Amino acid sequence: MNNWVHPDPIMNERMVHARHGLLVKWCGCMSLRGGSAFAAVVWLGLNIYLTVLSFEARSPIYSDLNFNALMVTGVICLLFCLGSLFTLFALFQNRPPTVRMAHQLTWLCVFAFLTDAFINIIVFGILHGDFQNWCMDRSKGYVDEQITAILGNGTQITMSFTPSQDGTDIYNCQKMWEDELKLGIVVWIVFALVYIYWATCLWSYSQKKKLLEIYTIQMNNNPNVMMNLPPGASARDVEYEDDGGKSMAQRSREIYSGLRAMLSRNRAQPQMNPVKYG
Repeated sequence: MNNWVHPDPIMNERMVHARHGLLVKWCGCMSLRGGSAFAAVVWLGLNIYLTVLSFEARSPIYSDLNFNALMVTGVICLLFCLGSLFTLFALFQNRPPTVRMAHQLTWLCVFAFLTDAFINIIVFGILHGDFQNWCMDRSKGYVDEQITAILGNGTQITMSFTPSQDGTDIYNCQKMWEDELKLGIVVWIVFALVYIYWATCLWSYSQKKKLLEIYTIQMNNNPNVMMNLPPGASARDVEYEDDGGKSMAQRSREIYSGLRAMLSRNRAQPQMNPVKYG
């Protein structure tokens, strides 16, 4: 039983609201509420990092990506940060309507984030030529165009170095593009599995809160012995007067018995005593 703002009833430990164990416990080892709060903290920290990088026109996976794509990623990650903060607030408040709204907002953020990441993979793959040009220009800045060498007899010679020959990949730009594309796909698959599962756990917790709310309403509506007591009284303090009241069944039985006795008397034959004359 938790001790947060609005703790759940005691019966929540015995309630099984899902068939699969991974939806009853977060990752099979933690309560749904605590695990969802941990996931919200991870989402918050990771999206703050991605937001800063995106607005700096940088990517943690791709060496070079379209500027517009990075700005869109930054906006989505910023909205994801706000959604994570609201999720933490909803889990702390622990009210069914707020938790339900938090899980809906989380699903929206997860869907937008994964869709944007998948589009970035496609954009990076389509703009292969732009990446090659960027890689060649960036690499040339770190390599001297002329090489000076001194022979054994002390003669100094200078040779021009032109690595950008057709059909050659002296800077390994093609290899780096392939590796980053594969890395982007693998990271997207991992993020999709983890994010969808975490969002599903938050949805499972919202369903649990909904069932608890329904159970509480039903228990409050059921009559009990305390409802027959006057306000502010207890069962020991109340003295009941016997007013001789009878139920409808008792009255019906009395009426039936009276009618039956009357009919029996009417059917009985009168007995005549003989008269003696003196």
